[in-house]
Amino acid sequence: WVIGDDVVPEPGPDRVGPIGDRMTVAELCDKFTERRKREYSAGEWGCFAPAIARLCYVVGGRPVNSITVPDLEDVRELFIRVGNSLTTINGQIARIRAMFEWGKDRDYVDRRVWLDLRALKRLRKGAKPAKKVDPVPEQDVRATREHLPAEARDIVDALWHTGARSGELFQLLVGDVQQVRPDLWIYDLGDAHKTAHHGHERIVYFGPEAIAVLERAMKGKKKTEHVFTRPHVPPSARGAGVDTGGQPWTGSALHARIKWICKREGIPHWHPHQLRHAFGTRTFNAPGGS
Repeated sequence: WVIGDDVVPEPGPDRVGPIGDRMTVAELCDKFTERRKREYSAGEWGCFAPAIARLCYVVGGRPVNSITVPDLEDVRELFIRVGNSLTTINGQIARIRAMFEWGKDRDYVDRRVWLDLRALKRLRKGAKPAKKVDPVPEQDVRATREHLPAEARDIVDALWHTGARSGELFQLLVGDVQQVRPDLWIYDLGDAHKTAHHGHERIVYFGPEAIAVLERAMKGKKKTEHVFTRPHVPPSARGAGVDTGGQPWTGSALHARIKWICKREGIPHWHPHQLRHAFGTRTFNAPGGS
């Protein structure tokens, strides 16, 4: 059957399910370019071209029906990093959404996906785009680690070896850890993670180095106890303060301890969240990384 000048293949033995589950974003971009480029002025199409290029760079190989708001935010981040104005950035995101709307009208894109992408709000004047987070250098982590108590070293090591979000490991209970095989343990967050509302699955994987950290941190603890907890501080050291020992770490508590050590030892300041970016950088640069 035909919609406009687009011929949509009939379902067959090798073509089952929605088209958008099979068609990649790059293929959608190719179809859109083939059908619509001639309808735009050279100037306007000159604006579409970088939008399509950046979209394909981020998610070109993914099925169109798998694209969500966080993916569109990643594309937008590329425009932010090169210093485009808010007007340009908002315009480029609108062009990408227009392409998905075009695909929706031809049954290439599920209506649910198009509606989801519409939920991304425009950047407003005066709003500060997300600040680029640099990976923390390994030498700074090692220098800081030497002065941390064992409990803080454990959480830092776990973040370094897994690339997990700090909050994910702060809430980890001993009973949440599952052993898949001796050299692979996992933590399935279910619906308790940052992008659950977009239908994303989130599992933290622990390899041999991270498993060694877990074994050390979980030793002697019950299944209902947190894996990573703060150290006890003797009254002589805490003064009138409350002993928070045994309580789970928080972002502010871990950051405060790292900040204090960095200042005392003359180490460049860094934030725990940079450990996640350091892991991503190492993974990307490793042989076969992507």
